[in-house]
Amino acid sequence: CYDVEPSARKSAGYLGVVVIIVLLIVCANVANLLLSRATSRHREIAVRMSLGATRGRLVRQLLTESLLLSGLGGLLGILIGYWSRGLLPFGQNAPLDWRVLGFVLGVSGLTGVLFGLVPALRATNVDLSGSMKESSRSVTASRSILSRALLVVQVAMSLVLLIGAGLFLRTLENLKTVDVGFDSKNLLMFSVNAAV
Repeated sequence: CYDVEPSARKSAGYLGVVVIIVLLIVCANVANLLLSRATSRHREIAVRMSLGATRGRLVRQLLTESLLLSGLGGLLGILIGYWSRGLLPFGQNAPLDWRVLGFVLGVSGLTGVLFGLVPALRATNVDLSGSMKESSRSVTASRSILSRALLVVQVAMSLVLLIGAGLFLRTLENLKTVDVGFDSKNLLMFSVNAAV
């Protein structure tokens, strides 16, 4: 295990909470987009089901699209994490090994299934006779209760993140004016490990 200072561990914990909130915001946004896309593909799915495609096969296809999106997001997250780990004081010594890759793969798969399953089930729950009679212009993207709930969750999480960021910036501004009791300019700090 790697030697991590308690303050760095605490900072990493706070950063982890922020990352989870951002992940939930993004997942709610993508799920809302998948619901809208499923509504626009309503007629296509009805035609495919009338031609003999089973509901399970269509759900698998829509879940595959969702997993592809989450996998690309996880890959992009690994690339950004590798590029930006030098920006954090505790991130320079943290390697991107198989545990990190396994965690990202697990989270990407879980979010892809959780936030892709409901839109896939909704998209394949169609009335074939009614859908085939509709013209393509009459299919409108109506706001469902689930879509509204996802929008509320997204806005609420964004507000929590914005309030937290504002409080953090205010704390940093207040720390600049704190009198530490000595002249803090042109100082050099270091630590010595006496066990070596």
